[in-house]
Amino acid sequence: MARISSCMLGAVAFSAIVGLSGPASAAETCCFTIPRYAGTCEVEPAPDVTCRDVLEYLNSETTVGKTYCNNTSIRGGWQQVTCEVEPQAEAPDVVAAPPADPAD
Repeated sequence: MARISSCMLGAVAFSAIVGLSGPASAAETCCFTIPRYAGTCEVEPAPDVTCRDVLEYLNSETTVGKTYCNNTSIRGGWQQVTCEVEPQAEAPDVVAAPPADPAD
């Protein structure tokens, strides 16, 4: 039984690594690129849609009806890429004013 559980855990870990874990979570964003498209296309899939589903849609010559990537008509050649996280602006160092001199 322990051997089966280890195999199952390995399979789950592998599928999560390669993106086959099922529908995208609510917070997941999928990113895709192709040279003919300006910039990176970011898609927040519906709850029952995976990043793989979106990629298959973008790469199928016969798909219509979805508004992925600003409703682009570019089909075929899309690749999934890691979404770039915009760096957060660092808060400036706050320097406390010196205490007021009671003699003033």
